[in-house]
This record gives sequence, structure tokens and C-alpha cells, in this order.
Amino acid sequence: WLQNSNSNSLSNNVVNNNITAGIWTGSSSDNYFDTNICDNNQGHGIVLNSNALNNTLSGNTTNSNGEIGVVVQSQASGNTISGHTANNNSSGIRILNSNSNSLTNSTLTGNLNNGLWVESASDTTITGNTITESQNAGILLISSNGNTVSGNDINGHTFWGIFLSNSSNQTIYNNKFNNPSGNAGFEGSCANNTWNT
Repeated sequence: WLQNSNSNSLSNNVVNNNITAGIWTGSSSDNYFDTNICDNNQGHGIVLNSNALNNTLSGNTTNSNGEIGVVVQSQASGNTISGHTANNNSSGIRILNSNSNSLTNSTLTGNLNNGLWVESASDTTITGNTITESQNAGILLISSNGNTVSGNDINGHTFWGIFLSNSSNQTIYNNKFNNPSGNAGFEGSCANNTWNT
């Protein structure tokens, strides 16, 4: 648990089977989380909360948690998640009310709801990820504008590969989709989105 704590390094820890979250940080910046395992917690695996800024998550694992693998929320901005594994959680990763975060080269497989759930967030970069076999959508964007989704494998989801709800000005390109119920869906106002594949 990190609160108002900056420039720390947490590496090679096993944080499993807790009643709440595995790792939780709030109002903390410039921390480095590397190669930690946060599995089978009753809450979330890792939480970046409330003005957690410019933190780096690299090579961590959050599998089989009762809630979400990684949550970035409440103006937690400028954070980088790379090389992450988030499988068999309620959802893989959720970014909520937080801008300018990135998710790259990560694997999100077999999550109960969505692989990646982005809501009320802008300037998110989602690149080079493998997002497969969620029971809802691979990527869900709600009320989120100006995000980039590129170079991802988005396959095998029960419903949509990517679903946009009231989300505009996205740049979506060079992704691979193979989803039996549909690769892309929309509802509400979804204007000025740029696609190729």
C-alpha cells in the first residue's frame, strides 16, 4: 500500500490471496513496479488510484483476481503498463477518469467481462497487445475520446472485438480481429473515428 509516496521500486514480489487488492497506490508518482505477481486476490490485482502519476508497471502478472486485474482511476494519469499479463479476472484492465496512460505489449486473456475497459479517459495509447477470449468485449470504450488503438490482436471474444459507446476521435489501425459475433460495434454518438483494420 503506497499513499503519498514517490520514486519507489517494487520488484519481484508475490502478493497473492489477499482480502482486498494485491498492490494499491494513491497520490503517488514516479514509482516502478516490476515483475510482481498479484494473483487470486479477492479484490483487484493492482490499483493506481487518485492522482497516481507517471508510474511504470513492467512485466507484472495479475491473474484470477475476484475483481479487475489492474485498475487505473480517479485522475491517475501518465502511467505506463507494459509486458503485463492479466488473465481470468472479472475484467483484465480498467482505465477510468484518467488520461494519457498507455498499455503496450501485454496479454489479456479469458477475462469474465472485458479484456480492456476504458471509460471517461482520453489520450490512451493501446498498442501491440494480445486481447483474447473475454466473455464480453475485447476492448470497451465508453465516453472516451482521442485514444489510439493500434497493432493489437483482438480475437475470440463472445461479443465484440471492440465496442465504442459515445466515444469519438479514436484512431484505430493495423489491428487483427477475429470475433464470431462481430469485430466492431457502436452505440450513441461516435463521430470522427479513423479506422483501417
